[in-house]
This record gives sequence, C-alpha cells and structure tokens, in this order.
Amino acid sequence: MATVTVRQAGGADYTSIKSAVEDVARLDGDIINILDEATYTENNIQISNTNLTIQHTASELGRPKIDADGTFRIFDFTTTAKRCTFIGLEMSLDGGQDAFFQRGNLFHISGCFLHGGPRLSDVIINNTTGTPSTIKQSTIFFDGTGYPSQDRIQASNGLEIENCLITSSVSDSALLYGYSGATVYPTASFSTFIKRGGSGSPVILTNWGMVVNCIVSGSGRGIQAFGANHSYNLVDVSGDSFRVYNSSTPEAAGTGDIEATPTFVDGTAAGSTPDIAANFALAEGSRGIDEGRAFNSITVDITGTLRPQNGSYDIGAFEFISQDPTWTDGDGTQTYQRKFGSNSFEIHRTANTLITRRFAFGTENRQAPYYVSIAGPATIRQRSGSYKAET
Repeated sequence: MATVTVRQAGGADYTSIKSAVEDVARLDGDIINILDEATYTENNIQISNTNLTIQHTASELGRPKIDADGTFRIFDFTTTAKRCTFIGLEMSLDGGQDAFFQRGNLFHISGCFLHGGPRLSDVIINNTTGTPSTIKQSTIFFDGTGYPSQDRIQASNGLEIENCLITSSVSDSALLYGYSGATVYPTASFSTFIKRGGSGSPVILTNWGMVVNCIVSGSGRGIQAFGANHSYNLVDVSGDSFRVYNSSTPEAAGTGDIEATPTFVDGTAAGSTPDIAANFALAEGSRGIDEGRAFNSITVDITGTLRPQNGSYDIGAFEFISQDPTWTDGDGTQTYQRKFGSNSFEIHRTANTLITRRFAFGTENRQAPYYVSIAGPATIRQRSGSYKAET
C-alpha cells in the first residue's frame, strides 16, 4: 500500500491527481492526499485498483476542485468491481458530460460538493454483498444540460444516502431512481431533496427502498418507496405526496410523514458554489424541526452539528440550532447577592427576580440578566461609591 501526496506547487510528490492515480496508485488500499485547495483541470482519471482513497487532508478549510473539460467524465472506474473513497473534494462538470463516474458502482463519498453533471454514474449501483456504497454529508447540484431525461442517481441494491442536500433543475427525471427486485434496499435518511422545473411525471424519489427523516420538495410527485417504507418525512410537492410502489395509485402518509411546506433560510437560492447549501437549512418555526426520529445511529448533520438538538431530531440535512436566546429561570454562572443579606430579611414578592437569570445558548449574560436591587449606574443617579452602601 502506498500514500502519495498531490499539490500544484511547493515540492509535493505530484502536481496532477491523474498522474498520481494512474502512475503510482496501483495497489489495493492506496491513498492519494491532496494538500491544497487548488483547481485541477482533469478528466477521465482511471481507477484500476480496489479501495483507493482520494482525499483532501485539510477538508475542513476548503476543497480542491476537479474541473473536467472536454466530453469525458471525471473518474473512470475501468470495471464495476473497483471501489473508491472520495473525501472533501469538489467535482465540477460543464454539463456536456453524461455522468461524474464511468462504471462507478462501488464508492464512498463524504464531505464532497458535486455540481454541473446530469447524473452521478452511468451504471446502476448494484452492491448486493459487502459494505453498501455511501453518500454522506455531501451536496450535489445536478444540471441536466444535454441529458434531460437521465435519472440523477440510480440504484437497485446497496446505497445509503445520509445528511445530503441533493437538487436538480431538470423536470422530466427522478432525483433517486430505484429498481424492483432489490435484496439490499437503498436508503435515504436525514437528507433534503429539491427538484426544480416543470411538473414532470417522474416521482422525485422513485421506487426507493427506504426514505426516513427527509425533506422532499419541488415539482412533480414526492415519494414512491418499496411498500410503505417511508416515515417522518416532510413532503411539499405539486403532485401526489406519496405513491404506491411501482404504481400510479396515491398512497397515504406513513408514520410521522408530514405534508406541509418547509420554511428554508432562503428557498430561492441557486448557484454552483458551496455556500448556497446553507440556504436550505430550516428557518426558525419551520415544520420539520423536532419532528424526526433516531435512525441508523446517525448523530451529526451535514455540517457536523450534533443530532439531536433540544432533545429531538430534525427532518432534513440540517439540524436547527436556535440563534435567539430563550428565557429561563435557572441561575446563570454569575454570583448574586440579595440586598438585605442572605439569611436575614427577604422580600418574597421579588425573591425569584433577585437571582441573576440567563438566556439559554448564550455564553455571556447579555440582554436580560441584571441585578434587580441595582437602580442603575451611580454616575447616572449622581451618586458615588458602591451600591451596597446605598439604601
């Protein structure tokens, strides 16, 4: 097993991801570490070994961008038996290519941002044994230029999608398309799916094995899962919210499913930059907050924020964190005194307000905390000295 480093300048082993992968990374389990956040104009990077990892070693600071040119896909898995892990990368297609991956059947995607392509892979993901393929804590903006009828992600077996924001501007294709006869059902959980465009007939999530704690919003119909395997989802679509598996018959909501409009921070936001994603977090007061359930031992959201907040799970890719202080009667961390002493005399009418109170989620006593017994700064009252000396 080998570990190779890539950086465009500064003495790294390689200045090209393609050369590092194709010239060096030939053994199972090899690792390609990308050290910078530069743009790599590359395509048709051929993966010929198994369990290759391509990762940004400082992905919390940004992402290196792989920007394909020409008509080639970014990665060619050479055969469907190859597996690759992608961590902390940005991948961009200009819309002329038909997929990000060629023969990409087995993979793990984490902390990535993909945009511009019409679909993830040109093959159906079909992993019936071993570890399922995964897409976690990632954002994908699909653009159907040149391939408007292609379903964005197709799977028959072994794919898990968690904590993702996945959108599409194409009206006549599904975001997720599953196939009948699956033995290892694909799942989608704690994710936000948005389909823009006309009211095309495909269901946004079509024949998908299990859909839990997801927001499904946009034009068309909502969820068509295997049987009644959908629960605790927030669905806001122009057609039927739920459909019977492999049928056009409307179906009733599942356990905890909600048919309502989510309130995003900015639901009109569009673009191909990573900062757009945060606009699709739930705004305060939105349906979906505290209305999810625990699933698959997931403890973080798309940003790494711990789930749940406030004791209850939120639906969608983002866990809501209140930014507004909430009044509580509990003592803060500051000390307090009663004006007339701690054990002698006490005015019961104001006993509760004589305690320094605090706002929850605030690191400091900022707005409401106060000493009830203090009339105000001595300089304003034209007094001097300590308030303790005043009566």
